Amino acid sequence: AKGRDHSAKQAFVEFIRKRYPSIADFNKAWEGSVTSFDALLDMKEMGGVTNAKIVEDKEDFTRFIIDTYFSVTTAAVKRADPNHMTLGCRVASGTTPVADFVWESAGQYCDVVSFNHYGRIDLQTGEAYSLVKGERIPFTALLSSFYAKAKKPLMVTEWSFPSYDSGLPCLHGAGMRVETQTERALCYEI
Repeated sequence: AKGRDHSAKQAFVEFIRKRYPSIADFNKAWEGSVTSFDALLDMKEMGGVTNAKIVEDKEDFTRFIIDTYFSVTTAAVKRADPNHMTLGCRVASGTTPVADFVWESAGQYCDVVSFNHYGRIDLQTGEAYSLVKGERIPFTALLSSFYAKAKKPLMVTEWSFPSYDSGLPCLHGAGMRVETQTERALCYEI
């Protein structure tokens, strides 16, 4: 919905222009009737059709954005400070197809992949876990899946277990809520 001067929109149109030899090829794949690649810059939305080719193009563009981000930022850090490791960008841990692209790209460019994770603790069993699509996944399994995608060391850089007895309202923000400071300490230990 951005204007024609928006850099992300220009990048998307350039990506599409390189992918399709002609606007007719684009229209066939996207089931559209756009008059030219330049006309894409003035569009506010891309119709209601979704097919396998559109999904593939959107995923590939998303991957392109993510790779561009990590390649540009990592190169800039390495130029300015070549003797230190790059620790990534503190990814929000996730298990979506887009998150998979982030893990893979971060692993390709960074020395360590840092991420934020707000998991859960079963205080009865001592198990650390996350809920993924309603399924309880042990934290160690989640870490293994992240490592399998990144293929680099991982660093958890943010987590939280607010407790209701802290004397402060802890009704906002991330993290599993617990009743007492003792439970909070146990969660951190686990």
